[in-house]
Amino acid sequence: MDTYSHAYGNTGHYRRPGTQTSYCGRDLLPEPNTGIAKRVCGSCAKAEQRDRVAAEQTAADRDLNGPVLAVRAGVRYCLVGTGRRVHYSNNDDTLCGREVTEYTDGLDKRHDLLCAPCIKAAEKRAYARALAAASPLAAAAVDLAETVEQADAEQAVTARRVVVIPCGAAKLDREAPAAELYTGSYHRACARAAAALTVDGGTILILSALHGLVPLDRVLAPYNLRMGAPGSIAPDALREQARELGLDHATDVTILAGLTYATAALAVWPHAVTPLTGMPGMGHHMRALASIADNEQAVTATGPALHAPRGLRNLTTGHMLDETTGRAYCGAELAGPNGAAVLTCTACRHHRAALDAVVTVAAAVEADNELGVVAYAVDAVEHAEQVEAGVETVEDAEALFAAQLVTEADATDGTWRGAWIGEHQAADVLFALNQVEEQGALFLDRTAQ
Repeated sequence: MDTYSHAYGNTGHYRRPGTQTSYCGRDLLPEPNTGIAKRVCGSCAKAEQRDRVAAEQTAADRDLNGPVLAVRAGVRYCLVGTGRRVHYSNNDDTLCGREVTEYTDGLDKRHDLLCAPCIKAAEKRAYARALAAASPLAAAAVDLAETVEQADAEQAVTARRVVVIPCGAAKLDREAPAAELYTGSYHRACARAAAALTVDGGTILILSALHGLVPLDRVLAPYNLRMGAPGSIAPDALREQARELGLDHATDVTILAGLTYATAALAVWPHAVTPLTGMPGMGHHMRALASIADNEQAVTATGPALHAPRGLRNLTTGHMLDETTGRAYCGAELAGPNGAAVLTCTACRHHRAALDAVVTVAAAVEADNELGVVAYAVDAVEHAEQVEAGVETVEDAEALFAAQLVTEADATDGTWRGAWIGEHQAADVLFALNQVEEQGALFLDRTAQ
């Protein structure tokens, strides 16, 4: 591969395809300097290698006769529960963070779908393994990344917010995505509230009496069936659907529905929050949904009891007690617990969140320190590759990198490892001394002559 120079230098740079710019961001001369370049830019070499490996992986994905993704990623096919989807695993958990039930040889008639999160994770693993093969020292860093990936996978799945809303009797007279099929005002109010709850990320599912848990983009035909009627979805089927969606272990679940639909969803997530089930009628439901959609209140999860303000009877909104003052966090005087509250005062939430943020500063600092350790290891590996040191472990690379940093610091401070202190003498000196006489034998490569 040809290299090019920048400003007539003797370093060769790799050019990004279709441009006159190097991978390291420099403008290049039009003619190659392959024959006269004394060295190749380390940044360009690594960036070109990453692009090349990525292109090879893309070609491998399209090659019907080449190794499949599972082979390139170094994973095995497996099943979870009784679901139809086939997952990838590199240990006893799937790449999407779930526990393996059994291993299999691949797709078959019963299990004819691959888990989408597993596919994405496997593609990243295949790329990392190919990059490590092109640069053996990077294999240690790949192992570290795989360990962190597997440890965080289950936490990412369980922390995902899930909001379940009911279907509706009023529908379009044609097939449409689930998000558009139901036209009733109650369903639309639930959908707006669900969108507000997932504005920072999450999954909205429609609980259909016929189809069960339905993603918003799934195309459905009109039907006429209510939850609980003969032929409606069974609890076991709902639990199986949640497993197939990878959401059966979700911990942050809110069900915006009346009692019948909420009961069905609770069979999947018994810990879910159901803010509407305690309200007496449709009017209360619609007002609560409008408040959630407008971000005026937050759905109350399991936690400290909410309280009623003194002199007022509020059956839907409760206040959080500040035990240090005996008042609400928003400053209101409280009369006592409000067991009927399903929504939380916004001002109380904001004041409580500000206090909680102070408590989490120490944890954030600790996380930054851990991230700094990993970043230092990556820098050490890259330095070892650049100087072609031939070290075999990350620890050796870190030791080499530390020695280099000490050397650079000493040179900056003008010590004996750096340049001559008197190399650039002032212009107004009375007379000049040579380096040996001025600085002594300490600065010579040999101490005796």
